[in-house]
Amino acid sequence: MNPYLLFNLGVDGFAILVLFILLYTSLVSHDNTVDVRFMRRTLLMLLLVLLFDFFTWIMIGRPGSTVHVLMNIVITLYYMCQIYAVVVWAQYVQYRVNRVLMSRKNTWISIVLPLGTVFVLLLTNPLTHYTFNITSGNEYERGPLSTPICLLVMGYLVVTSIWVLYKRSKEMLASRRREYAILAGFVVAPFIGVVIQLSHYGVSLIWTLTSISMLMLYINRSREPNRMRDLHSY
Repeated sequence: MNPYLLFNLGVDGFAILVLFILLYTSLVSHDNTVDVRFMRRTLLMLLLVLLFDFFTWIMIGRPGSTVHVLMNIVITLYYMCQIYAVVVWAQYVQYRVNRVLMSRKNTWISIVLPLGTVFVLLLTNPLTHYTFNITSGNEYERGPLSTPICLLVMGYLVVTSIWVLYKRSKEMLASRRREYAILAGFVVAPFIGVVIQLSHYGVSLIWTLTSISMLMLYINRSREPNRMRDLHSY
């Protein structure tokens, strides 16, 4: 048994509860602006990532061909959802800063092509095992492309944060500068999770800590007294 099993299940469960509450609160608010819809999609994807991670930990090491098949499906969905989560997050930040939707060209270059490439790799993984492998004993093993995909995920977060910091340097309004600082700081918690996971194999904290970043962001937005309402439809 993995020595971190109960710890991972506990922190995943806590993060799932936090994200569920945030998503539910957002849905019952009846706020349907473009940026809120991007936030809801991000919350939903993060929630799914943590649910898939939670069920993976439950299944690891359990015998049976059914478990083997389920693990392949769940982990594939886990990778897909985490990629889509950071993509939607980048769209949300871009929209909050520029107040316009991303152009079709930029969407293809920064979202569709990399996302589509990763999806193809994941769908063909049962044949190639490039991303991950499930052993005959139903243990999870990283594939040669596991680290590049992780770097791609963090790359979206880091590049987005650097871009926001640049925009913040040009902004004069104090309220906007404060929001930009929070958006840029979103990457700090998941980055800490990456460092911990690399130094302690078997610990799963990246997405748990990302849920804390989402909580801080949500609290900040709920405190805005006169938030600008978006008049665009999406």
